[in-house]
Amino acid sequence: MRSFIILLNVLLISLILYSFLGKTDTIIENLQGCPTDRRNIIYRNQANINRLFSRLNTALSTCGEDLKPRIKRNTQLVAMNTMLIKRGVKRVAAKAQETSDDLDKIEWEETD
Repeated sequence: MRSFIILLNVLLISLILYSFLGKTDTIIENLQGCPTDRRNIIYRNQANINRLFSRLNTALSTCGEDLKPRIKRNTQLVAMNTMLIKRGVKRVAAKAQETSDDLDKIEWEETD
């Protein structure tokens, strides 16, 4: 008897959860008690939302196609600038080493 009550409680809880989840995932709920003039407004707004999402998807797809060549060019420019920066850093490091060697020579000459 005890297991039957536990099983019944589990089934009731699952039925309640199913009821809540089943009603919350739809945009337009049951319209039986709604007057027909308000139903038309709801369906019209749903059509408007669908139209706006369609325009948004179209705009996003065209923007993505327009940006692809720019993205490729920017990637190339970044790679080129990285190479130029590395080359400049190597030059500065070489010049710093050269200056350091010159200063070391001057110090050795003064101590002699």
